[in-house]
Amino acid sequence: MFLNLYLGELKKGFSKILTIIIAVIVILTSVIFLFVFKDLGDDTNAIDMSWIPRDAYIYTPERVEVELAEWNAELEKAEKEKKEQKFDYYRTMFVVGPNRIYECKANINMLEYIRDNELYNEPITYHNSIGTTGLLGGSFTGFGIKFVTAENYIAIVMGIVLSMLSLYGVIVGANILGKEFQTGTLKMLFIRPVTREKVFFAKMLALMTINTIILFFSFIFAIILGYISFPNITFKALYSFNMGAFSVQNSGFQLFITLATSWVSIMSMSLLSYYFSILMKNRIGGIFVPIVLQAISPMVMGLVGLSRFCLINSFKFERFVGVAGSVFPGDNFFINLAVYLVYMIALMVVSLVVFKKRDIA
Repeated sequence: MFLNLYLGELKKGFSKILTIIIAVIVILTSVIFLFVFKDLGDDTNAIDMSWIPRDAYIYTPERVEVELAEWNAELEKAEKEKKEQKFDYYRTMFVVGPNRIYECKANINMLEYIRDNELYNEPITYHNSIGTTGLLGGSFTGFGIKFVTAENYIAIVMGIVLSMLSLYGVIVGANILGKEFQTGTLKMLFIRPVTREKVFFAKMLALMTINTIILFFSFIFAIILGYISFPNITFKALYSFNMGAFSVQNSGFQLFITLATSWVSIMSMSLLSYYFSILMKNRIGGIFVPIVLQAISPMVMGLVGLSRFCLINSFKFERFVGVAGSVFPGDNFFINLAVYLVYMIALMVVSLVVFKKRDIA
């Protein structure tokens, strides 16, 4: 019975017009940036990497020790500033780049990992928290693009497409139940012997499935364009988790990180929209509230020194696995995970309780 209910909600949840619009936008965006990057990369032979300074990505024992001393000095300075600023240390309207203490500890742990595993005299880069591996691997230097690889193209395009997919998820999340509240068609569901709990979770699962399908379509399309149009150049990269756990992976691993963190972000915004459409019994509220929260709450929470406890900020897990984004003062992966689970579970429970008790006639 639940499977049939879920499949029915999945069919209803797919808006043909909205899906066609987002598919066209994704395709056009991918193609436009394909030509933009093709143009930028025409002047450089991507295979010839001789122009990259050797000391930018090859470590020696001497270099590791020198940089360890420098980062330890920076950490001591950053911790001293934290003590002087007291609670003001946590007040921030926005952050560009990683928190200084977090960044220092991450670099110290990276260098110690290189030293302990003797990763010397071979090309390697650190997949850090302010961009893709290409920042140190040679694809990007400063603000100028020297050449574009398939991996760079896919990661950048998906980063741009993510905002569009998030908006799509918000609209679908608000419509999948909010629309039925407004039109009065929801009561038709209960002609059949189904409980409100089953309807709630069937719609939620259908919503998650729709977002997953759209995300995978966008990702696969970007992969096909990327690997057809740009050179597939890979290199070793150090990946960090929560500034401490390091592993050496192929640079292509960044694509998996991009996909996984994008899925969490899109799904979270869509579920937030779904919950608020129930709480407000209105699809407009389901769309409006998440967008307002996304625009305003990080700034407000930052001003009062509570950025790490902001719901919208907790969606950004990429900060801790090195794709992009910022780590707020005092934040780490486990604090962020706890904040995320508390908010999302609480919203789900409250929404379910409201849905079970609300008059749908």
